[in-house]
Amino acid sequence: KGGPLENYRLRPEIRDENYGLNNTIFLEPLALKMGYWGLKGGSEMRHMFIMQAHAKKYKYMTSFALRDVIKSRIDKESAEFVTRFDPERWDYYRIKI
Repeated sequence: KGGPLENYRLRPEIRDENYGLNNTIFLEPLALKMGYWGLKGGSEMRHMFIMQAHAKKYKYMTSFALRDVIKSRIDKESAEFVTRFDPERWDYYRIKI
């Protein structure tokens, strides 16, 4: 589930340079029940969301994820940190679609 970034009120400390440009879609964080972890369900849902966003001509997707997850996506998906939250390690990131 998600939508245009402008439809969401994010934490006040987040300063997303794309806010107001209508070129970014926000993916609400996915939570999977224990027992489904490691089965690629979350990755598949995220991938489908990105494909739909691309079809609608969005240039970027933003969301929240654990810092280690974002680090693993940096090389694979051109992910970048937008805002890091310490000590939570639940950070806001962006990928280019």
